[in-house]
Amino acid sequence: MSMMMCLDAFGGLDERYKTGDNLALSPDMRNYRVTENRTLEKRYGRSPVCPAPANIDGIWSGYLGTDKLFLFVSAGKLFRLDPATSERVEIGNVGMGETQMFEFRRSVYLKNEQKYFRYDGTTLTEVEGYVPLVAVGCGADGTGDSFEDTNLLTGKKRVLYSADGSSTVYHLPEQALSSVDSVLLDGEPCTITWTADTAAGTVTFAFAVPEGIDNLEIAYDPGRDRRSVILGASGVMLFGGDTDGHLFLWGNPDYPAYRFHSELADGLPSAEYFPENNYTVIGDTLITDIIAQYDRQLIFTKDRAYYSYCELQKDTLGNVYASFPVFNLNGEKGSLLQNAGCIMENEPVTLCADGLNRWESTSVENEKNAICFSYPVGETVRRWLAAGNFSGMKLFNFRAGGELYFVLGQTALIYNYRLKAWYAYDNFGAEKMCEYDGMLYFSNGAGIEFLDPDSAYDPEGRFTAYFETPMSSLGIRGRRKKVSEIGFTVRASATPVLEVSYADEEGGTFPITTEIEHYCGDGKTVSFSFRPPLFRLAKVKLRLTEYDYARCEICELHIAATQKGKYGRTGL
Repeated sequence: MSMMMCLDAFGGLDERYKTGDNLALSPDMRNYRVTENRTLEKRYGRSPVCPAPANIDGIWSGYLGTDKLFLFVSAGKLFRLDPATSERVEIGNVGMGETQMFEFRRSVYLKNEQKYFRYDGTTLTEVEGYVPLVAVGCGADGTGDSFEDTNLLTGKKRVLYSADGSSTVYHLPEQALSSVDSVLLDGEPCTITWTADTAAGTVTFAFAVPEGIDNLEIAYDPGRDRRSVILGASGVMLFGGDTDGHLFLWGNPDYPAYRFHSELADGLPSAEYFPENNYTVIGDTLITDIIAQYDRQLIFTKDRAYYSYCELQKDTLGNVYASFPVFNLNGEKGSLLQNAGCIMENEPVTLCADGLNRWESTSVENEKNAICFSYPVGETVRRWLAAGNFSGMKLFNFRAGGELYFVLGQTALIYNYRLKAWYAYDNFGAEKMCEYDGMLYFSNGAGIEFLDPDSAYDPEGRFTAYFETPMSSLGIRGRRKKVSEIGFTVRASATPVLEVSYADEEGGTFPITTEIEHYCGDGKTVSFSFRPPLFRLAKVKLRLTEYDYARCEICELHIAATQKGKYGRTGL
C-alpha cells in the first residue's frame, strides 16, 4: 500500500513538534520566512546603508509636516540620513549616551541623561524649559496668588505684579537668587531704569512703575533646578486627551516607581514643561514600561499591571487641568522588558514569565486578558528567560511586513501576525530598529543596515538557510515500511542540499546527504526526486539547506511511502 503526503502551505516554526505527520510545521528552521502564499522563502540579505563614527545611541524615522526624516545619533552627534543615497549630514552635538527620540508638535525631541534638544527639520536647539508664571496679582511686597508650578527642567520663574503707581521696590518670592533675567512692563522691555539685589530678592526702579493690573513681569533664576529628574528618565511616550497632548516619562533609577507628565505651557501642549507636582507614584517597584492603547494607558512593573486614563478636573481657581488616575489591572503579569513599548494589532505586547503576551480587551470595560502566544517558540524563549539578559532583548513591530521581531544578540524570533506563523533568523544583530518606506532598518554596531529584497547575502558573505520536517511516520501504520520516493519543488537560483534521516524500529538514526545538482534560473520551478535505500524504517525526516549566494523558495514538499507486506512484497 502506498501513501502520498503533499504539502503546499507551510506553517512556520513550532519547536514543540518534534515528531508527527504534519509537515507544515518545522521543529527547527532558520533564515526562512513564511510568505503570503504560504511558501518558504530564504530571508533577505542584510545590506549596509552607511557607517557611523561609533555605536549608534538612537535611531528615528517619521514625518515633520510633509518632510520624511531619518535621524540617528552616534558619538554624541545627530545625523540626518538619506537612505536612498546613503548620504549622511551632521546636524550638531547632542551629548553622549542612550538617546530617546520622539516627534511632538512638528519637532523631533532628543533626550539623554546629559542633554535635551529640539530639532525642527532645520535648526537644532537645546531645550532650556518653559519658564512658569508662579504668581499673579502680586503687590510690591510679593504677596499674590499662586498660578503655575515650578518646572523641573529649569529653576527660572516669572512673577506678575499689579503696580500701584507709587512703589519703587518690588519683592520677589525668593532670596539668594542667581540672577534677575528680565523686567517687562505691559509686555515690553521696561524702559524705567532698574537694579536688582539678588541677595535680598528685590528689584528697585528709578521711579514708580505706572499703575495697572498684572502689568509688571519680573523673571528671575534662583539657581536651583531638578533637571536631572527629567533627563534621567529612560522611558518616553505621548498620551492624554484627544490629541495625546502630554509627554510621559519614567525609568529614572533614582525615582523607579514615579511617572512624570508634562503640562500645557501658555495654553498649548508642551514637551518642555514638567511641573514639580505632575507625578504619580505607582506601587513600590520599578516601572518597566508604559504603553498606550486607544484612550487607556497600560502601566507595567515586572509582575503587575495597572491602567490609567485622562480625566479633566478643576482646581480651586477654576482652572481646568488633566488628571491621570491609576487603577489595578493584573496582579500576576507585567513586563520583564524595560521600555519595549510595542503595540501589535492595537494590542500591547509584553514579555512575562511564561513568554510573550498580548493584552486582549474583553467585553468588560477596562478588563484585559494577558494571553501568551509564543508557545511555538517556547524552548528558545525559556532559554532566553533563564539567561536573564532582559536589557539585551528588543521588541519591534514591523508594520509594513506584519511581523513582530523579538531579538536577542544575533538571533531574532519573528511572529507573522497576519499568517499566525513563527520563524527565526540568525546572524541578525539588530540593536535599534525603525521602519522607513516599508523597509526594516536597524543599527548594527557602528553602522546602519536594512533587509534588502534584492540581496541574498550579508555584509560578511553568504548565510545558511535550512528547513527541517518533524520525524514523521508518513501516515502508515505497521512495522515494515520503506520510502520509495522523496520529492520536492523549489523555485530558486540555487543548488540546495537535501539531508534525509531515517529512524529504524529500534530508534537508531541514519542520515543520508544528497546535493541536488539541478541549477535553475530565477523564477523557474524545478522538481526533484530522490530514492533512498530500501530497508525497514519507522520514521523519516527531511532537512533542506541552502548555502549559496542565491534566493531560494520552497514551494512544495511531497513524500511517497510504500508499505511492505508480510513476505516483503508491496501490499498487505
